[in-house]
Amino acid sequence: GDDGTAQSKQTPLKGAKFELYKGEPGKGTKLGDLVSDDQGKLTATDLTLGKYYFVEVPSEVVVGSDKEPTADQYLLGADARNDAHNKLTFKITNDGVTSDLKASYVNYKAPVIDKTVTNGTGQEHSFQIGDAVNYQGTIHIPTDIAGGADGITVNGVKSETSPYSVFKWGDTAGQGLSYVAAKANIKVTNKDESVVLKENTDYKIQNSENGFVIDFIVNNGQVSDTVASLHGQDLQMTYNMYVNDSAAVANPLTNSVDFVYNNNPFNQEEHHEKTKADVVTYGAKFLKVDSGLFGTGIKATPLEGAEFAAKNAEGKYYGGLVDTDKDGVKEAVWVDDVANAAILKSDKEGHFEITGLTEGEYSLEETKAPENYQKLTKEISFKVDKDSYKEENRITIKNNQKASVPMTGSNGFQTYVLISCLLLGAGALSAVVYFKKKA
Repeated sequence: GDDGTAQSKQTPLKGAKFELYKGEPGKGTKLGDLVSDDQGKLTATDLTLGKYYFVEVPSEVVVGSDKEPTADQYLLGADARNDAHNKLTFKITNDGVTSDLKASYVNYKAPVIDKTVTNGTGQEHSFQIGDAVNYQGTIHIPTDIAGGADGITVNGVKSETSPYSVFKWGDTAGQGLSYVAAKANIKVTNKDESVVLKENTDYKIQNSENGFVIDFIVNNGQVSDTVASLHGQDLQMTYNMYVNDSAAVANPLTNSVDFVYNNNPFNQEEHHEKTKADVVTYGAKFLKVDSGLFGTGIKATPLEGAEFAAKNAEGKYYGGLVDTDKDGVKEAVWVDDVANAAILKSDKEGHFEITGLTEGEYSLEETKAPENYQKLTKEISFKVDKDSYKEENRITIKNNQKASVPMTGSNGFQTYVLISCLLLGAGALSAVVYFKKKA
C-alpha cells in the first residue's frame, strides 16, 4: 500500500483479497481465492498451461465503489478488475514459469478533504448580516492522481495504474448564506501558496445560484500537469460567501461540501466525501416596563412605544440593513448620527429585539420614552452571544412615570401632603384600636 505522501512510501499490505482466474481478462474461469499475508504476498500453485489473471475484490483494507474509505483504508484500483482492462496478467507456456517470477500491485489511499472558517468572532465564528465568511478548503491529492508510476510490475515489467477521471469540489450555501459569484474571490494554490493554479487551465468553475463546483479534470479526461505535479501534497482553496437576512438567530448557518472523485476511468464509480463548516449570527431580546408599584418593580406594566437606538463598541449607531453594493445581499450598516439610526420600538407587550449581530458588547440609547414616562438618561449596556437571544435572557428595561402632582412651594402640594398625613394617622389610630380590642 502507498501512504499517500509526496515521498510515496510503500509498505506491505496484509489482508488484501484477490481471485485467480484462468483465461482472457473479463472472460476467465475463477480458480480460487487468495489473501495477502503479513508481507503483502500471495502464492498460487498447481497451475497448468494457459493464461491467468488476478482480480482484486473489496476487503477490510481495500474499499470498493459501494463504500467510502476511512483514513486507514485503500481504494480498489481500476487495473485489477474482472474486465478487459486488467493488467495483472501472466501465462504459463511449455517453457514453464520460473520460481523467481514476481508480480506486484500497489493500492493507493483516497484523497482526504477538510474545510474551515478563517474569520468571524468567537469560537462559533459569529458574523453580522452582510459579512463575508472566509472559507478554506483542503484536498490531499492522492499519489496516483495521474496514474501510479510504479503501481504494477509483472515479471519485471512496470506499468502505470489508471488516472483519476473525476476530481471535483462542490460547495453549496445553506439557509442564511449567499453565494455571490462576482465577490467569491476563489483562489486555488498549493499549501504554502508558492504555486497558484490558473482557472480554465488547471480547473474550471461551474457557478450556480447557491454555490459552485471546481472541476480539476481539464486535460483530456485527466488533471492538468500542474495538479499532477502536486501529488501527495495539499491543494488549498479559499473563497467567500455572505451571511444574508434570512439567517436564523443563534443557529448554525451551514456551508456544505460534496467532493466527488473516481479512480476508475472505465466505469462510473464515483465516491463522495462530504463535510461542512458552520457559522452563526446572534441577537438580543428586551422587555420595556414601568417601574412598578412605588418603584419596586412589583406589578410592572409592559410599555408600548418606547424607542431605542443600538450602538456598537465603537460608538456607532445601528443603521439597519442596506444592499449598499446592489449584489442582492443586504449588509448591516453603522452610522455616526443617531438621527440616521434604525429605531427599535417596543410593542404592546413591551417586547423589542435586535438580530443579525456578531458576538460582542453593545448598548441601547433611548430616543423616545412612552407617553407620560421619563426618557432614560443613561445607556443600557448588553452583551450579544450564543445565549443572549434566549427568552429566559430577555433584558428588562424600566421607565419611571412622569410626576403628576404640583411640586414644592405650591398650596396644592401642601394640601396633598396634609391629606396624606391625616390619612396615615387615621390608619395608625385604627390599627391601635383594632389591636386593643383583640387584647
